[in-house]
Amino acid sequence: MALKDTVRIDVIIHATESASKMAESFGILGLDAGIFELRQTTGHFGNQITILETELGKTDARDFVRKMAQMLPRDEALQAAAEGGIEGSTLYLRLDKQRLAEGAVRLASQDTVRVRITVPIYTGSAREIFEEIFRLD
Repeated sequence: MALKDTVRIDVIIHATESASKMAESFGILGLDAGIFELRQTTGHFGNQITILETELGKTDARDFVRKMAQMLPRDEALQAAAEGGIEGSTLYLRLDKQRLAEGAVRLASQDTVRVRITVPIYTGSAREIFEEIFRLD
């Protein structure tokens, strides 16, 4: 797998959640909690919201995607790619934040960790490249 340059990860942490615990949960995917930047904002009712975000470079991105591909059920990843999760050369995944905190990698549609994976497309289609990535053993 040859990633173009980045994997971007964004997580919204609500006032009742722990940003440090969420950052630490990425350890199962080979990431150190210290790589995340914290950004503070305010919600609709004045409640504090923290956003964890990071962008992984080429080698770290490749390692992260390989680990995620091993842990994520392939049928879920391939289904996400087939259902419009691909735009250009980018695959958008939404991981279940609560399951990640419990040590599992699954897709979800609410309360998610947003992951954006970008790959170069020299020949073939983006769908073929992402199918190849998620068939890695």
